[in-house]
Amino acid sequence: MIVTDNDVISYFWLEAERTPAARSVREKDDDGRAPPLWQPEFRNVLYQHMAHRDLPLDDALQIADRVHADMRDATVSVRTADVLRLVNASGHSAYDCEYVALAQRLGATLVTDDQRVAKVFPDTAVLMEEFVSGDASTGVT
Repeated sequence: MIVTDNDVISYFWLEAERTPAARSVREKDDDGRAPPLWQPEFRNVLYQHMAHRDLPLDDALQIADRVHADMRDATVSVRTADVLRLVNASGHSAYDCEYVALAQRLGATLVTDDQRVAKVFPDTAVLMEEFVSGDASTGVT
């Protein structure tokens, strides 16, 4: 089991330069989890694709339905106290700390495309390519 942030979820479902890496993550471990925060973040990515990449509304709605069905059992609540402790200790955003907190609670690796998250939380987070290649050096087993 892994935790994936919205970058990985979005790249998996929406064609972009990083899509092959996100799909490789899922091929390696298809038992991903994410906090409920992925939902509004994903909606914003859909909006960006609609506004700047000409994604039609009907297509965006179909993608949203598929993603929500796919993530139904993979969405796991996060404790506010865990998030705020991470924010306090790291100075990092609460948004990113939601994913880190979930990974830590589950004893899982957070797979991300966010280099800063991987740097600030090296014992928990790893970049997509490192995860896929097996070069992940997080303290999580």
